[in-house]
Amino acid sequence: MRQTIRTLALLAAVLLIVGACASTAVHPGAASKFDSQTYDTLITAQAAIEEARAQAWTDPRAKEILNAVIATYNTALDGYLIYHQAAAASARNGGALPDSAALAAQVVQLLADVGELRKLLPSRGGGH
Repeated sequence: MRQTIRTLALLAAVLLIVGACASTAVHPGAASKFDSQTYDTLITAQAAIEEARAQAWTDPRAKEILNAVIATYNTALDGYLIYHQAAAASARNGGALPDSAALAAQVVQLLADVGELRKLLPSRGGGH
């Protein structure tokens, strides 16, 4: 019961973040709306990873999938840090924003991987 409440609280927080991203202004320090939304996505994915680490897994594939999600997260985070630094420098100098296509692809893969991980969470009916 306690785990279910915690999972529901995390889900509510994720929904608030995702909902806020759709209409919110750019975060202070972000170079663009894409930069800001990517940051939010990474924070949400990090929370999902932490939730998954705390679970009592019954599905034997869980560790493998969790490790894959962590690897995808690390790749997306590295891409974000490179993009953010370049975008911030461009914004300071009045230049064009860097190409975001590679980072966008990494974020899409991260979202897909997190979705697969969430299907296995014991508190979400997965992991059988």
